[in-house]
Amino acid sequence: NIMKFPINYKIYEEVAAGGVVIKKKRSELLFAIVYRNQMNDVVIPKGHQKKGEDLLKTALREVKEETGFSAVPLKYLTKATYTVRDDKKKIMLIRPVYWFLMEYKSGSPRKKNREVKKVEWTPLTTTGLRKLSYRNEKKVVTLVIKYYGDKNK
Repeated sequence: NIMKFPINYKIYEEVAAGGVVIKKKRSELLFAIVYRNQMNDVVIPKGHQKKGEDLLKTALREVKEETGFSAVPLKYLTKATYTVRDDKKKIMLIRPVYWFLMEYKSGSPRKKNREVKKVEWTPLTTTGLRKLSYRNEKKVVTLVIKYYGDKNK
C-alpha cells in the first residue's frame, strides 16, 4: 500500500506506546476508554515515548496521565502504525504505537482537562469496542477480546 503524499513533505517518525487497561466488575471484563477534547474522539490511552524511556514505561506513564489509573502490565500485544499528514506544515508523521495489555491496579478516572473530556469503563465486547473512533485501535481491542475468549460471557 503506497502512501500518497507530495515528495516535498518532511517525514518524521514518532514512536508511541499505550495500554488496553482491563478490570473485572463482578463477572464482566471492562476496558478503559478516553474521550478527548481537542480531537473530539474516543481512544485507548497512548502517547509519545520520551527520550531514553523504554516502551513499557511509556505505556504505563501515558495510561496514568490520560486515565488517572495505575496499572500492572500483563503482556505485550502488538504494534500498530498509522500516519498523520499536515498539509499546512508539509509534514508526514509515521507513528508506530506499541500496545500492552494491562490490569487496573488503582486510581480514579482523571478529571476533565485540556486534553481529556472524560474517562470511562466500557464492556470488553464487540459492542464496547464500537465506541472507539479508530479502526486500528478497534483491532487492538479485538485481540484482547480474542485473548479472553468466552471468559467475558
